[in-house]
Amino acid sequence: MFRNRFFRRLFHHNLFEIDQVKLVYFLSLVVGLFSALAAALLKNAIYYIHQILTQGITRESGSYLYLAYPLIGMLLTLLFVRDLMSIPPSYLDKKENVETVMEAFRKTGAWNLPVLDNGYYVGFISKSRIYTTYHELHVEFSEE
Repeated sequence: MFRNRFFRRLFHHNLFEIDQVKLVYFLSLVVGLFSALAAALLKNAIYYIHQILTQGITRESGSYLYLAYPLIGMLLTLLFVRDLMSIPPSYLDKKENVETVMEAFRKTGAWNLPVLDNGYYVGFISKSRIYTTYHELHVEFSEE
């Protein structure tokens, strides 16, 4: 009975009718609970990984693991980063004109492309920003 009434009252309110202070308190409670859950999961994951990696290891052979585990970790990191940090299929030079930029967008089908200056990343350009600027210029010149 209490549970049904509580949930009915909780979900009965429109989100825009809730007082901002109460909303902040509620959201901070939710964030706190999820943070506690994440901390508990991380603690248990570390404990069980430690148990798996050190199970059946003696003191004499354990000293070699101080060398092996970091090397394995560096190798896994290298493989992971190599897959993530790949050169994009297309990039633009800072000095390219609009026709070349639009041709690169057409060929790649991308909406954002990185812009390089002498091989260094300086930002990105989006197709939507080019269209918006074109529209603004078109409106400006048509009013004149």
